Amino acid sequence: MSGISQVVVGTDGSEASYVAVQWAAAEAKAHGAELVIIHTWTLPVMTDPIGMVPLQFPVDDFVKQADAVRDHAVKLATEVGAAKVTGRVERGMAAEHLIKASKTADEVVVGTRGHGGFVGLLLGSVAQQVATHAECPVVIVPHKK
Repeated sequence: MSGISQVVVGTDGSEASYVAVQWAAAEAKAHGAELVIIHTWTLPVMTDPIGMVPLQFPVDDFVKQADAVRDHAVKLATEVGAAKVTGRVERGMAAEHLIKASKTADEVVVGTRGHGGFVGLLLGSVAQQVATHAECPVVIVPHKK
């Protein structure tokens, strides 16, 4: 039996993150491990130009979109053949939730870069933060366009 019993993967709904989900699913399958897929969301930071009216956001729409990203990632992982797949949606910063999950995981998987940041970056900020602060091995899966 392998020493890997839980693999955690982060997804933001980008093509690169779905490649990471598929890689993590194959890894979980190879080790007979549980796969935990984490998708996070936050409200956009915006201010009223006049500074007097509180801005309202359709939180239910954010939650529905987050659930759709999670569900698609779980479907991809299941198609790869991972036996035990759990999908979670968390509110907050992705790196924070993945680093927290690294405390009990045997491996954390992320893509090279997702939706945020600057298009030309080779390594996204989440991948960099997780690689720097995780408490278990981190796999950064490259995405070729």
